[in-house]
Amino acid sequence: FMAVKEAMEQDGISIEDADIVMLPQNMVDINDEEQARKIMKLIDVLEDHDDVQNVYMNGNIPDEIMEKL
Repeated sequence: FMAVKEAMEQDGISIEDADIVMLPQNMVDINDEEQARKIMKLIDVLEDHDDVQNVYMNGNIPDEIMEKL
């Protein structure tokens, strides 16, 4: 990753943002409001933990359910 980024910068290519991200291969639909609430609570707790840098999820919660949370 860094070798490619540095080579591009040396060739004069401006890079606005460069990150390594986790992209799920399989998504899971979460259509139950209570289940979505529990998952979001877990994510919040994990994100607040001092030793956790990033939290990733392969769940797809519909906007209608997210608005209720």
